[in-house]
Amino acid sequence: MDTAQARRRDRLNRWLWAVIDSAAWVVAVFLAVWLRYDLALGNVLTAPILWFSVAAVLGQVIFGAFFGPYAVGHDRGSFD
Repeated sequence: MDTAQARRRDRLNRWLWAVIDSAAWVVAVFLAVWLRYDLALGNVLTAPILWFSVAAVLGQVIFGAFFGPYAVGHDRGSFD
């Protein structure tokens, strides 16, 4: 495998993890609010909760891209 192809695959792999982390944020926020309001679904699906989820995802991706695991290649499960 040439180095350009390896770099491309590595970059794709890092951004795949960014998508997985983003999905984890969205699920965690909605589950936390759902549990907070005693399993009442009507209180969960509101605009402020959606905006908070968007802000959490953007914060994760932006900080991760500049300072964190998406900026440099880390081996999965490593303690770097």
